Amino acid sequence: MGFARKIRPGRATRAAVALLAAAVLVACGGKGPSPTSSSTGSVSAQAAAARRALCHDLLQFGGGVFRVPNLQRVLPKLKADAKQLDQAGDTQTAAAVRMLEAATNKLIAALKGQGDVSAANQGMLHALGSIPNC
Repeated sequence: MGFARKIRPGRATRAAVALLAAAVLVACGGKGPSPTSSSTGSVSAQAAAARRALCHDLLQFGGGVFRVPNLQRVLPKLKADAKQLDQAGDTQTAAAVRMLEAATNKLIAALKGQGDVSAANQGMLHALGSIPNC
């Protein structure tokens, strides 16, 4: 019988992207940024502002933006977020953002047919897991 259907590459890519979109929305729907190490001082205020900017930029991943041009538009924002986090003293989150930037580059390559989309999605999920909840 015809119960087992062959999944076309386009369908597999759409399914993988949908899974990734769901993960991004979960990451962006948290209870708020993690508290900074110091509750007073300008470094703390800078870190909070940098995390708010990051959370805003993470929303750019949601809503079906998993097309190569859209992902490419997010990359400079991630680079700026990492720099702002470093300047604010939040080097751990900055490193996580850089990992997400690298995973985004791999996903772009995979969506262009230059890699395994499933592996790229796993990399994105891993990178997103390192980002504090927004």
